Amino acid sequence: MISNKTSSAVRSAIDAIQRYKVLNILTHDCFESALETEQRVSTEKKSKDLSFSFNQLFNSYLLDQSPLYGRAILIKDNFCLRDTLTTCASKMLANFRAPYTSTIVQRLIDHGSIIIGKTNMDEFAMGYALVF
Repeated sequence: MISNKTSSAVRSAIDAIQRYKVLNILTHDCFESALETEQRVSTEKKSKDLSFSFNQLFNSYLLDQSPLYGRAILIKDNFCLRDTLTTCASKMLANFRAPYTSTIVQRLIDHGSIIIGKTNMDEFAMGYALVF
């Protein structure tokens, strides 16, 4: 388990995921990058430098107002995240690393979400249905 004396939303989410690892929740974790992102976000929030231009300060203010800002989020394994394994829970894509970030994930990131991992799912998100 990742342990630190400081408490944070991301660290709490990571600890909970690791506690229930037996449930096979994740196909891939992004714990290190999530903790780095949270650290960066918290330092940016603490020290707003006066050397920013008005546009940078305004955009930063809008980002702070986002309900997703600083939230720990898990994404489904069929959404691409650059340089991260994207398997769609399939052995056929076991070694596929996405060369880009999908639009929906990029929008989550742009609104301040912190991606902590990719969740397990049915292969290719096909699901199960009884159709008669």
